[in-house]
Amino acid sequence: MSTSLVTEEYEGNCNICGTHNRFKRENPRTRETFLCTMCRGSLRYRAQADAILREYAGDDVSTIGTLIQSEPFKPLALYEPGIVGPFRRFFRSMPQYKQSFYWDDVAEGAMRDGMVCQNLEKLTYDDQSFDLIVSSDVFEHIRRPFQAFAEVRRVLKQGGRHIFSIPANDGLRYDTVSRVDTSSDDDVLLLPAVYHGNGTAGGRSLVYTDFGSDVVDKLGDIGLSTQIFYYSPAPGFPRQLTFVSRRD
Repeated sequence: MSTSLVTEEYEGNCNICGTHNRFKRENPRTRETFLCTMCRGSLRYRAQADAILREYAGDDVSTIGTLIQSEPFKPLALYEPGIVGPFRRFFRSMPQYKQSFYWDDVAEGAMRDGMVCQNLEKLTYDDQSFDLIVSSDVFEHIRRPFQAFAEVRRVLKQGGRHIFSIPANDGLRYDTVSRVDTSSDDDVLLLPAVYHGNGTAGGRSLVYTDFGSDVVDKLGDIGLSTQIFYYSPAPGFPRQLTFVSRRD
């Protein structure tokens, strides 16, 4: 992608939908701005798209919109927890695509408004169900995230990948920190409560974990070989982080 960096904007093609843009900063959080005018994908999602394309695309494929029509990507069993984000409009055309949301008042595996409820700490899917799982800023909101990562490994096929983002910037600190004590059924705050929107009208989700770079080693210990992919859309632009785990 050819780009030229201007103070608060840069020009180039969106690697999600292919639209040519002059990407502009619209809020102070770098990874959450520079939206595509067509698919509304932020810099965070384009960093994730870059990782997906590097893992699955051939030389002639440069966007997610093109990737979903290519072989061997189109037949993959793909799972994407959550309900927001620009990938869904593309992935949902894939024959083996699944998505879910978590409500604490709905049984796991049950439906609400046409959407299945899944608790990532105890998924109802069979072992080795998916070739690829894509999650975007989800795992910081899970009470016991490494239990959920173990579930991800269980439902991934051998060699399957989990490509995910968590709130992290270049220069990520090493230690993962729990913000909430979840050793009992009740949440006990260890640090001041932080909430993010969850994609529903007025919905908020508590942040349970501030992840550090040690997540790479922790995931390796449960059988998910993990590396960090870096993405910078223009020279001198802050690098964005995406994590790619592979089931051993």
